[in-house]
Amino acid sequence: MRLLGCFLLIFALLLPTLCLRGRSLLEDIDNNLYDEQTTDKNSGTQKAGKNTKDNNSTFTGTNDPGSEIRRDKNGQIKIRIGHIGAVGALPSEDKVMNISRTQLLEEGILGDDFDVEIISRMGCGEAFEGVAVAAEMYHVQKVRAFIGPYCNAELDAVAKMGTFWDIPVISYMSSSNNLNDRMIYKTLARISSKNTNSIARAVAGLMQHYKWRKVAIATNTGQVAFERVQVFEEELRHAGITLLNKIMFEENGDANDMLKTGLLQELQNTARIIICLFSSTRELSKEFMQAAFQSGMNSAEYAFILPWLQSGPKDTSPWIGNSGEMLQRVKDYYANAIIVDDVNGFDDTIVESFVSRLEEHNIKREDIDVVSF
Repeated sequence: MRLLGCFLLIFALLLPTLCLRGRSLLEDIDNNLYDEQTTDKNSGTQKAGKNTKDNNSTFTGTNDPGSEIRRDKNGQIKIRIGHIGAVGALPSEDKVMNISRTQLLEEGILGDDFDVEIISRMGCGEAFEGVAVAAEMYHVQKVRAFIGPYCNAELDAVAKMGTFWDIPVISYMSSSNNLNDRMIYKTLARISSKNTNSIARAVAGLMQHYKWRKVAIATNTGQVAFERVQVFEEELRHAGITLLNKIMFEENGDANDMLKTGLLQELQNTARIIICLFSSTRELSKEFMQAAFQSGMNSAEYAFILPWLQSGPKDTSPWIGNSGEMLQRVKDYYANAIIVDDVNGFDDTIVESFVSRLEEHNIKREDIDVVSF
């Protein structure tokens, strides 16, 4: 994730829609306003319609200065955008969003005629509070576009509410495949390159390149893994690749549990190319690779493909310890593995450019989570 670049792209997607919608609404209101304002010829008094104009602003459908779309006395349209993040996940996100807005002002995209106000709240906790936050933002704070929520579970609900409200919802984190349905998520836009479909197509392309026509899948129980497997099965079928076998472990199992099931022996007898699709990519793939290593599958006879699918911040490599040390024993498990990730995951140039831009605004590297980029 490139936080500043993401927010700049988000604004690039949002602004044309918001600007057109805001101008249209305000024009309709102004027309109604002046049509309804009538002057009594006999008394010389003026009767105001349901939308009134004061000395400062014109508001849509209400006289409340907290209204969602407003134009001040100088004619500037201002729209509120709500960002729903997660506690501890995006350090300094308020500052980064303000930097994004400042850059858009400098580039002339925002200006005297159009501006945005950003309201940031936290969600993605144990109580599903991000959905309640979105409802409060919409009804009370008059937010008319959303960035986030940060996590998939809350994004699904807020995106559906966005369809009902007919307002844009922009997702910047990796997301699940079920959000592809445009009949349900009509106003949702996803800007992350790291989604299940794109990684699945990359894996299918990799297999076609090496002329690997037969494959097995190792996965686990649970809804997240099930959705990922569905996407991969479809992409493999389109690429003409045969699925020989699919084995499934318990979601909370470790390497010893996997060995006890006997499924690895079944895998050895049916396939040489194995795609690993787990709900917790880093942790469960490490357990599976350890089990495969202990069962004698750590030879050139087998190849393991690991689509690096994540639903939150970017994880460190499984062979990197908590203190940043190299765990050589764990790295040996991955000797015959191919990790498929998006290209930005390996490009430090973008990260350094991002950090340099933040430093211009007095935000230090340690103030943000560089590991998650």
